[in-house]
Amino acid sequence: MAHQTHNLPWNTLAANFKYKSNNPRYQWRTNVYPLHKPDQAKRLTYFANAFEQTIEAFSASERAKYPAAEEYHPHTNESIHARDDQSEYIPAATARRIERTLKKFRAARHAKLIQWGPWQKPPLSYLASNYDDDSSTIALRDECRRMSFWARSYDDCHPWLMCNLSDHQDAAELLKMLLLLNEMDVLLRVALRPGHAEFVVGWWSFPYVCPDYGWAELMRTALMAYICLNVMYVLEERKVAENSSDKNKENSTDYRRTAAYQMMICRVTHTRAYDVHTYPHRGFFGVVEALYGTNDWSENPLYGRVPLAKLRQRSFASIHVPSTADFYTALHYLNIKGLPTELGMMVLEFANYQPHHSAIVHDDPLHVENAAELRKYLGFCWQLLVSCDVLAKACGKRIDWVGEVTQCIFHLFGVKYPKMVNFGIDNGFNDEFRNWKGNEIEGCWIKFA
Repeated sequence: MAHQTHNLPWNTLAANFKYKSNNPRYQWRTNVYPLHKPDQAKRLTYFANAFEQTIEAFSASERAKYPAAEEYHPHTNESIHARDDQSEYIPAATARRIERTLKKFRAARHAKLIQWGPWQKPPLSYLASNYDDDSSTIALRDECRRMSFWARSYDDCHPWLMCNLSDHQDAAELLKMLLLLNEMDVLLRVALRPGHAEFVVGWWSFPYVCPDYGWAELMRTALMAYICLNVMYVLEERKVAENSSDKNKENSTDYRRTAAYQMMICRVTHTRAYDVHTYPHRGFFGVVEALYGTNDWSENPLYGRVPLAKLRQRSFASIHVPSTADFYTALHYLNIKGLPTELGMMVLEFANYQPHHSAIVHDDPLHVENAAELRKYLGFCWQLLVSCDVLAKACGKRIDWVGEVTQCIFHLFGVKYPKMVNFGIDNGFNDEFRNWKGNEIEGCWIKFA
C-alpha cells in the first residue's frame, strides 16, 4: 500500500499515467507517460493541493510539540552577536548523534579534497592547538555548538559574492545533518533567535554553485523519492491486476527501466562535494559512494534507454554491496571460527565491511519482501518534508508545496509536448498569477497546463 493513502489521492495521480516501453515519440525512452486526458491538469492540481493541505496539517501538529517562539528567546532586543549562554549551545547529546555522519562526511572523497569544515579534524599539515590530535576524534567543536557560528558565515560579505563560501557550505551541511536527525528543537532555537531567520533562509538554495547544496535540495530529493516510489507502487499494483485479468495483454515493463526511476536514483544518491542529504537515500537503495556518475541528474540521455546497471561506473561492475543480513552472516561465520562477537565486529570494522543497505532483496525496493523497509523509508522522507515546512515557517517563509509537487511530477513523468506546465517568476505578473500561490522563498511559480 502506498504511503498516506488516507490523505493523499495516489490513485488519482497514477490514473493519469501509464508504462510505455521504447516510446518512439520521445527518443525511444521507456517511462511512465501521461495519458493526456481532458481533465488531466485538474486531476494533477487536485493531487498537488491535497499534498499541500496534508503537509500543512502535519506541520502544524509537529510545531505544536515545541515551545512557542517567545519562549525560545525571551530577550528579543538582544544583539544577534551577543555572547552565547549555555542554554543556547547545541546539546552534547545532539553533537554525539552527529558524530557518525561527521565521520562519513570526513571520509568522503570530495570532503577531503575540497573543504575541511571547522567541526572536523583537518589533515595533519593543518593541525593547530585547538584541534584534537586523536585521529579517531570527529566531533563538533564548541565553536560550532554556539549560536554565533550560524551568524558568522554572513558577517564578511553578501553570499552572492562568494567571498565567504566555505562558511556557507559548513553551516549548510550542519543544518542538513540536524534536519536528517529531526533535531527540530535545535533548529527552532537557531531560526527563532533574533536576526537569524535570514541566515537560515539564505541556506535554502545556492543556485550559483552547481550542484545546489542548500537545504532546498534536501527537501527536493526527499520529495522526488517519495512521489516516485509511491506512484510506481500504485502502477505496479495496477499492472499485476491487469496481467492477472488479461493474459493476452500482459505488461512486462520493469519500473527500474523507466527514465523516472533512474533519474530519481541518480538525483538522490549522486556523489557531490556537499552531499550529507544523500546518505539516508544511499542507505536505503544500497548505493555506495560514486556508484552512479552523472554531471546533471536531470539531463542524462541514457535514462529509460538502458538498464539501471548500465548507468553505474565501470569500476563498480563486480563490487558486492553488503546488506545488513550479509553483515550478520559474516559475523556468524567469525563466531563459528571461535571469535567472540565483540572481536568479530572489530574485525569487520577494520575490513571496512559495513552494511550499505537494509533491504532483503537488493536493487528492487518495491519487492514484497522489502515492504517493511519501504514503509520506514517513505515515512522518513515524509518526516523530512514536514520538518522542512516547520523550519521555513519558523523563518517567516513558506514553501509552495503545490509548485514543488508540480515541478517534481513534471521532472519525473512530464513531457514538453503537448505542453504540461506553465511557469514564471514574480516580476511582471498579471491577475492570473495573483490567484496562484507563489514560492515566497524563491519567487517562482509553476502550475499544470
